[in-house]
Amino acid sequence: MEQVAHPLQGRCLTAKLNGVLIGKAGPYIVRKGPFGLQSEGAPIHFRKIMIKEL
Repeated sequence: MEQVAHPLQGRCLTAKLNGVLIGKAGPYIVRKGPFGLQSEGAPIHFRKIMIKEL
């Protein structure tokens, strides 16, 4: 099973797929609240999403 991690390092968000860095963004102002998942320019399907507090 593929694993994607999006940990916040300082105020920057990193995206890793199976331990390999695939994206980085920020810096952001971090707040509590809801979040969303989206695709840029192409249809995407999500399933079996698990979220844990780090």
